[in-house]
Amino acid sequence: MSDSRYPLEAARTLRAEEQEAAQRALAAAIAAHETVQRARERAEDARRAHVAETERVAREERAREGRSALDLVRLEDWMARRRREERAMATRVSEAREKERAAERAVEDARASLATVRAEREAVERHHGAWVETRRRTAEKKEEDEADDRASRRR
Repeated sequence: MSDSRYPLEAARTLRAEEQEAAQRALAAAIAAHETVQRARERAEDARRAHVAETERVAREERAREGRSALDLVRLEDWMARRRREERAMATRVSEAREKERAAERAVEDARASLATVRAEREAVERHHGAWVETRRRTAEKKEEDEADDRASRRR
């Protein structure tokens, strides 16, 4: 065989580059998921702390003796504000959970993409291996034939 260059070398190179890009995309998706997961955890922690603090202060205020009508009005106003804050925090938790679900889907998609690209690359590599083996056998056969020709000429 006169051409020693693998005819699908461009495809082989492309598949290797695609696999590397898919691996980087998966790593980025995992990092993004971890980031939004931590943000969701912080939002949940903040909400839980807010609720606990509200309950503690309300319990203490209700147990306090000698409260005036003004104290009760202030407590109710404060409780109303705390409920609004808690609803806003609950919304942030819901949004954070949705972002986390989207990030999980992105990780799954990146894994599937990597698996596809990896399978395509492996197919090209198997073809390359078969091509190399065929060339090796052809070269060995040629050497054997040439050796036979030299041996028969010496006789």
